[in-house]
Amino acid sequence: MGLKDEQKFSPSEQAFTKKMLSWDQKKASLEVLINSIFLAGAGIAIVIAVIITIRNIGNQFIIWKVLPGYAIGVLLLCNYIVGDLRIKERRRYAGIMRKIMTK
Repeated sequence: MGLKDEQKFSPSEQAFTKKMLSWDQKKASLEVLINSIFLAGAGIAIVIAVIITIRNIGNQFIIWKVLPGYAIGVLLLCNYIVGDLRIKERRRYAGIMRKIMTK
């Protein structure tokens, strides 16, 4: 039960489909690993900033010293969230394309 002639993919659509399916098979796990490293880096940066802040709770100037640590942690966390959404979306598209190609 293949696609009818008028429903066939154009060459650019076929290239995109092959690219997406090969990404899902080969590169998705690498991107998940890199994304997990971003999450670990965010956690480490935030925990270190919290520990330094708690140790120097009486010093008001310490906030200006650890503020970049908080900012880096939050940026890495945001990068993780956006990357995770991107990976899930691309995997979903690849799954849908795989189902279409097998029909």
